[in-house]
Amino acid sequence: MGTSAKTSAHEGLEGAWVRIAARVGASELEVADLGVRYLLLGAGTYRIIDRGNQVVDAGHFHVNQMLAPATMDMIGEHGPGAGRSVLAVFELRGDELTLAYDLEGRARPPSLAPSKDQPQLRITYTRGVLPTLSSGAPLSSRSSCGPACARP
Repeated sequence: MGTSAKTSAHEGLEGAWVRIAARVGASELEVADLGVRYLLLGAGTYRIIDRGNQVVDAGHFHVNQMLAPATMDMIGEHGPGAGRSVLAVFELRGDELTLAYDLEGRARPPSLAPSKDQPQLRITYTRGVLPTLSSGAPLSSRSSCGPACARP
């Protein structure tokens, strides 16, 4: 896959995303209760940033925006998600990104709508400002995950 295909596949997704809503099935979750502060997407990689601006999970992702709903595969490389794949569906509307995935990791959800048969987490993000790490260094798509994401 060439660079232009990769660029168009990730078009509109790259940047810092701040969570604004979350649901498990039909039940709303308190956003403040989630450990995730930011989802950072850039150059085919993802970083999950906690409330202390520490990278706690990292890996790479692939998208297919030609499907309906669009799909995103997040492959963990560092942190608790290392060696695991999250098969998600997503919707991007302007500066709002909604991701949904099966909490048990069995299968990709068929849609963003909650299902009685599949425990699904759905998180909505809004585009945010790129955070800085607790060390004061700016966070970028090239930032190392660091010791917090070291494999045991």
